Amino acid sequence: MKKDLNAKVLRQIRSDINQWNAGGFPPGKRLFYFIWGLPTVGGLFLVSAHPVSVSALVAALVSVVALVFARVVTATTPKTWSEALDKRLSVYQPQNLVAWNYLQKTASKKGKLEVHDLEWWYESEAITVSPEVKKPLRFLNNQPETNETESRK
Repeated sequence: MKKDLNAKVLRQIRSDINQWNAGGFPPGKRLFYFIWGLPTVGGLFLVSAHPVSVSALVAALVSVVALVFARVVTATTPKTWSEALDKRLSVYQPQNLVAWNYLQKTASKKGKLEVHDLEWWYESEAITVSPEVKKPLRFLNNQPETNETESRK
């Protein structure tokens, strides 16, 4: 895998971990709710000027059609965070093989991916991929003038 594509997948994994921790919907559920919700709300808005019985009938029809369409479109998208991250990890080329093997063994033992295991792996992988470069602090060389040095001038 190309280095920049691998870096992109790693950033997506970090984003997914953050969203999972924040309690966000997995990608499949987000897409489903968007595809189903947009026409449903739009249909309710458009029929709101009509009599109640017609509005209810049209809104229900639009909602059912949107629901069927949303299920068809999102049939192959991951419905859980574990599925979504499993899909990303299956194409990622790890650099830290020790952390990767540990993640694989842990997931195999538990039978699922858990967010704290992924966080640990990600931190180890990120350090390997982009080690922190400690640059010297420039301000340490900046010595302010004191009264003694001013009086010598």
